[in-house]
Order: sequence, then C-alpha cells, then structure tokens
Amino acid sequence: GTWQFMAARLLVVSTPGQQPAIPDRADDLKSFFYVLVWIALRYTKHGFFKNALTDMLHATFNHHHLDPDGAAKGGDRKKVEVCFSDPFQVSRLFNVPLKEMIETLAISFAVRYEKAPKARDIAQYRE
Repeated sequence: GTWQFMAARLLVVSTPGQQPAIPDRADDLKSFFYVLVWIALRYTKHGFFKNALTDMLHATFNHHHLDPDGAAKGGDRKKVEVCFSDPFQVSRLFNVPLKEMIETLAISFAVRYEKAPKARDIAQYRE
C-alpha cells in the first residue's frame, strides 16, 4: 500500500527479530479511513490555516524514521490521532456529516490500540 495511508499497526516499530505484521481486513479499512481523512482535510472547507494544515498532514502521514536494519518505520502519529477525542482535529471541518462520520470511525479503530483485558477482568465482567 501507499505509505501515507497504510494502517499504523503495519508501520510502527516491531520487536527486533519479529516478523512484520501481516495486513488484515481491519488494516484495509483503516487505510480507507486515512484516505478519507486526508481528502476531507485537503479538499473540503475547514478552519485550518494553510501552513498549519500542511504541517499536520506531513507529521501524520509522511513522518518516518529508519530502524537499525534500515527499514522505514512510522505511523505513531496516526495511532495517536485515532485515539484523540478530536481525531485529526476534524472539529475544524465545516461539513458536519463528514466530521461526525470520521469521529465515529476513529472511535471504532481506537479499540484496536487498547490493551486486551486480563483474564481476571473478563471473569469479573461475566459475574
């Protein structure tokens, strides 16, 4: 996939010696989500100053670093943005239905970055 729109899970630094993550359907949906966010911020009316938007898009979608093996890694900002209460600062979008859709999708994807519950928490929930 295109670096800028790949799911953050596929771009973040993995444990040395660990195999790279294999993309799944959720990753494909997140890629679609990132394209949607980028297009919404780039081509719809919003309350960003041009330079601020350019900086945010670059930091979110283009930033990367090289790991010790020379492979490009990144995606940390995407992961963080999805978990914010105002992901990608979409509150600045003037198109309310589009803004609400992006917020709803971000909530759905944020779950993937939460820690799994412990067995005792699951047992307590079932009681």
